[in-house]
Amino acid sequence: MLIALYFLNFDRIFLLVFFSIWVLYTLPTLYLHFRYFLINKGQEIIIMNDELVLKYNNREDFRIFAKQEIEKIVLCRSASLDKGGVPLSSIETYQYVRIFLNTGYVINITNLMTPYLDDVLNQFKGVCFVRKKGVFCLFSL
Repeated sequence: MLIALYFLNFDRIFLLVFFSIWVLYTLPTLYLHFRYFLINKGQEIIIMNDELVLKYNNREDFRIFAKQEIEKIVLCRSASLDKGGVPLSSIETYQYVRIFLNTGYVINITNLMTPYLDDVLNQFKGVCFVRKKGVFCLFSL
C-alpha cells in the first residue's frame, strides 16, 4: 500500500481510500483476536489418553473430564483452510473447537491456544464431530 501511495504522490483521496480499506480489513481481525484472547485467558487444556484436564493458570484449581463425558465436538473454520487451502484474508485463519459435555459444560479451544486444531481433533476418536464453515468464526454464545 505504501509503495502504491508513493507512486500516487500520497494524494489525499488515495490516502483516504487506502486507509478505509485497511480499517475494513483490520478491525474484524483485531476484534476476533481480542475475543479469542478473552475466552481462553489464563486457561491451559491438557488432553491425555482418557481424560481432559482444564487448568487455570492464575488459580490452583483444575477440572478433570473423562472422554466418555464428551457429547459432541464442533469445529468452526473457514472453508479456505480445508485441505491446504489458502486464506484470502487474515480473518479466515481464526478458528475454534467447542467441546460439549453431557453435563452441559462447554470447553472452548481457539487457534490462539494451538494453531493446529486438527491435532486436537485427532485426540478424540469415536466422538460425534460437527463441522461448521464460516468466514467470520464468531462464538455463538
